[in-house]
Amino acid sequence: MLDKELMEQFSLLAGMMEKMDGRISGIESEVSGIKSKVSGIESEVRGIKSKVSNIEFTMVSRDNIDPRALLDEGIETISDRSASKVAAIIENTLGKRIDSLFDGYKLTHEKQYELERRVDKLERLVAELQNRIA
Repeated sequence: MLDKELMEQFSLLAGMMEKMDGRISGIESEVSGIKSKVSGIESEVRGIKSKVSNIEFTMVSRDNIDPRALLDEGIETISDRSASKVAAIIENTLGKRIDSLFDGYKLTHEKQYELERRVDKLERLVAELQNRIA
């Protein structure tokens, strides 16, 4: 009888072990899936960091600030700068842009005037040709 009870308990233990093994396999596959998702997220974060770096470099380049000078200064941010420095940067940047806009307006106006003269001349020529034909 003792052997039969031992065999039943052994059988129960074997069944429990098989269930545990199945659960562990499921957990391992879930962990593997999570690892791949984390890897994808890390890749996306690297891409975002790269894009942010490019944006920062573009902003620094657009404002005609030497990025190496910022590195030498310890990458001083605008929030760390005094209000007068920020105002000076804004005035210099906006002043250049406003001057560029006025120059562009002047060039556009001159080109428009030149084109109007050419159109008037062509209209006169067309009128003359119509008179000759008629």
